[in-house]
Amino acid sequence: WEARMQFNFTKPPNQADMFFGIELEEYVPMNSATKGLMATLVKTLKGVVGNQIYHSPGDDPEKVSGELERPLFVMPMWAFDQIIVTPEGETPPDLSDENLGELGSKR
Repeated sequence: WEARMQFNFTKPPNQADMFFGIELEEYVPMNSATKGLMATLVKTLKGVVGNQIYHSPGDDPEKVSGELERPLFVMPMWAFDQIIVTPEGETPPDLSDENLGELGSKR
């Protein structure tokens, strides 16, 4: 699978400080097998990327009161397979270009 996104920055960010994350709207109940598989996957990713990954299945509202942490996953941008940086003033590549896989930095 892949996701293609394009961002425009007004000021160049420090690439070491760039992270990408996803957050779900609400807690998703899981059975034991799913929790075990999820823990194995996160452990594997940490083995590749290190401790710069943050993952939480979120707080179960039936067990926690007060402010709840939503399910989320965050990792550094450098861990992505491919990143394309387009210099200011140049036109970024079309995200549907069939040669996109040949461009940019690859891990």
